[in-house]
Amino acid sequence: SWTHRQRCTAGWLTVLARVGRRLLTSPHASARQKPDALAELAVPGPALHLGAALLLGCCAAALHPRHAPLVVAGLAASLLRPGLYTVVALATDQRPARAAAAFCFLPIYAVWRIATALSAVRLLGGGAWVRTQRHLPDDA
Repeated sequence: SWTHRQRCTAGWLTVLARVGRRLLTSPHASARQKPDALAELAVPGPALHLGAALLLGCCAAALHPRHAPLVVAGLAASLLRPGLYTVVALATDQRPARAAAAFCFLPIYAVWRIATALSAVRLLGGGAWVRTQRHLPDDA
């Protein structure tokens, strides 16, 4: 899934770079459609958002810039919506304890997700898509 996630991330960013400006000035998209389409391409998923907010918040707190508390507060505020969605999902889940236990893997997944996003930068504007080779097990 590493190479798949790299390709997807690089693809979204490449499309954003290639058509973002044209999308903003397009007469074929309404004023409401334009930010929606840009957000689809530019906004990271919830795990990447969480990981980036935590990483940037730790950096701001460690470096002690003048406005660090505002930066940390802004990053924390950006997590309110996904946090609320998580609470609602757990409240409506048929097995909330099992779902909550799955969140123990979130730190591992967030680190993996950040690493794949960072490694995707080298693929930006890349060439042709190459299918990942699949090998059948010896006993198949």
